[in-house]
Amino acid sequence: MRNLKLFSLALLLLPSTSMYSQLVQWNQGGDNHTMQRLSIGANVFSDKLSIESIGLWHIRLKENGTGGQAWRIGSTGSGWAAGAGKFIISNTDASTDASLTIDGQRNVGIGTTSPKGKLHVLGGGRDYYVDRYIDNNTEDGLGTNYILLHTVYTSTLIDDRFVMGKITAIRGTPGAINRKVTVEVNTSSAYNSNRGTLVSYNEAARLVLLTYNGQRYLALEIPNGPMLYGLSFTGYAYNESLILVYDQNVSNVADFTSLDNIYLQGGAVGIGTKSPDATLTVNGNIHAKEVKVDLSIPAPDYVFKKDYRLRPLTEVKNYIDQNSHLPEVPSAVEMETKGINLGDMNITLLKKVEELTLYLIEQNEQLREGNKVLAEQAKLLEEQRAMIIELQGRLH
Repeated sequence: MRNLKLFSLALLLLPSTSMYSQLVQWNQGGDNHTMQRLSIGANVFSDKLSIESIGLWHIRLKENGTGGQAWRIGSTGSGWAAGAGKFIISNTDASTDASLTIDGQRNVGIGTTSPKGKLHVLGGGRDYYVDRYIDNNTEDGLGTNYILLHTVYTSTLIDDRFVMGKITAIRGTPGAINRKVTVEVNTSSAYNSNRGTLVSYNEAARLVLLTYNGQRYLALEIPNGPMLYGLSFTGYAYNESLILVYDQNVSNVADFTSLDNIYLQGGAVGIGTKSPDATLTVNGNIHAKEVKVDLSIPAPDYVFKKDYRLRPLTEVKNYIDQNSHLPEVPSAVEMETKGINLGDMNITLLKKVEELTLYLIEQNEQLREGNKVLAEQAKLLEEQRAMIIELQGRLH
């Protein structure tokens, strides 16, 4: 075969009546030449362009200008360090340092040759995953299940490990109950401490500590219920586990108490309402063990000062007769239309209690004075009675 000097190579799509024909053209000596198929490395012509090799990159693209780099494209086999069956693009000769990898499960890796999710990005010393599959389904109503997040500090200083992202699971078909779990986790263990937060949107999931295979883990507890499937994780993780285990495989389950605070910085928050009119507006009931309210007005200890004017009870009675409520207390109509400020109302009620206490003290003093007068009058009557008896004795 004659040696041909290749000046240009182009892949063209030329339309026909019902399909496109793929052609390879080159120009030599001013003449155009056409080839239907091209095979490099094997005598196989089933494809328009076929490149086959063993242990070599399939394509090398190089820009010889200033700052140019050589990029390599390859399909890996069993002899490759990256593992077999992967499509790799790299700007180095080492397949372990690929810029882009697509494996046989159609997972895409950037900066890694072993993607663990549909998108796995390695950079900055931590991994980012998109839709990383967590093996297995939860049990179908057989008990509590757990997703191991990472091992924790117990007594020996440890390297950093964390899970920062969202875990989801689904269920729902014409023959299966609708169940969804969406949990945002932000946990870490490093040096001599463990910390974390959790936000659960669908069910009361929680963070727990447990023992699995002799090691202590921080885990996400999934409540007992119908089977969940499609468990996946999206977010940042390092030295993570992300393994689903069942309650019969773990021991020493305990509440995780090293919880961080969660802060919201922004505008108003509405729960059960689309139109919050305060920093937090709740259209519904609030159940709490304790509520602490900062005061916007002074506490009413001034009621007990000597110069405080305590309304006479006759004045209070006249006010009640005219308004049907206590002075300084909102009317029923006002409370129904505007609501009440708990802090202000509690202070007002405390003021009324203190005023009532003063009224009682005043009445008690009046009662004591009255009793004193009555005692003196009783003594005087007794003396007068004795005198009368004495006079009657003298007359007889």
